[in-house]
Amino acid sequence: SGPIDEQVFLNTSFDQRGNALTQEVVKRAYMDSEWKFSEAQDITNTYDIHDRATHSVISNFDSADKKTRAFIDLQDVRYNSFDRFGNVLTQSIDTYSTSTVDSAGFVNRKTIVNTYNDTVEVGGVMVSGVVAQRRGNPTTSVVTKYSDLTEKVIIDRTTTTSSSFDTRGNAIDQVSVTEVTDSLGSLVSTSKRVIHNDPSSIDNRGDAALQEVTTYLIDGATETLVSFELYTNRR
Repeated sequence: SGPIDEQVFLNTSFDQRGNALTQEVVKRAYMDSEWKFSEAQDITNTYDIHDRATHSVISNFDSADKKTRAFIDLQDVRYNSFDRFGNVLTQSIDTYSTSTVDSAGFVNRKTIVNTYNDTVEVGGVMVSGVVAQRRGNPTTSVVTKYSDLTEKVIIDRTTTTSSSFDTRGNAIDQVSVTEVTDSLGSLVSTSKRVIHNDPSSIDNRGDAALQEVTTYLIDGATETLVSFELYTNRR
């Protein structure tokens, strides 16, 4: 297997405990036998007394060249709560079209809520959920996008549930369901992705070399198969 992508971090300032306060990030993808630019970011971070990032402001640009790059958007990220392993339980991401946090440039808000169950299934047996929690793999993750800062108007919501794990806490079987708001303001399911990671192909980083993804279109009680994809050599 060859390279897929890379991220280069330049940490430009630190707090007294060595946490990076400001960062410059350049992301590249390996395509057509060469590295090609994909994204550039300037990041400012704030930390709590446990050295956990609680607030990040991310500015996105269309080029790594500071002289010619154009601003794309800004994300104001707040990490609101953590578990004992430092995993983020709740966070919000506000996107702005302006270069600073300005209500006039507000685009949308995304909230993420991660839940770690006390027990999880490993090889057909229920065991302590700590095995997955230590790896930072939640049992359920709910991502909700809002059109307003007060979180009253939902655009869509995606709920990902991991039903089984390997002995190291990596997710084996997952189902991801997306809901959108209809004309009556109610959330209705529109699509579902069923993911299976081959446990024998998962490396120590948690990457599965073999993955199956089945996608369905949902209309009421009817689920229609859209595609089945088999990904190999993903490491």
